[in-house]
Amino acid sequence: MKPNITLLISGVPFVFVIPPVDYAVTTSNNVGSYNILNKGEEKGKGVPNCRKVSWSGFFPNVNSNLYSMLNPMTPLACKEALLFAKDNDIKCQLIVPEWGEYLKVKIESFDYNYSDHTGDIDYRITLLEDRKTASNLVDMVTGLFSR
Repeated sequence: MKPNITLLISGVPFVFVIPPVDYAVTTSNNVGSYNILNKGEEKGKGVPNCRKVSWSGFFPNVNSNLYSMLNPMTPLACKEALLFAKDNDIKCQLIVPEWGEYLKVKIESFDYNYSDHTGDIDYRITLLEDRKTASNLVDMVTGLFSR
């Protein structure tokens, strides 16, 4: 199934026209252990870490057969738009309806290279889930934590 990957950058859709070769979601828990006197080591409750989503692909040149008007930007403009979002720490939303991925994210890393003379730009992008922090969970009127 061909996924339709869209990244909303400040409400503006950025469509990744070429489906990725690899799409990885990394999840983990922050699990610690502690020692109890006369009992030994116990595992603490795990708190989920933020999810990381990464994939690689390429932005096709305007003269390529793979170029699509779903994203009419040139490869250089695509590169600059993603670098701008990463460097300015802009909150984005990842939408992949075929796989049920709807995440609020920030761009953690964006690597690119020019590998041949076609004008295509190869890239690797890693997105980090942007979750609420504890300061956002306090109700301003009552001063209590929300549930």
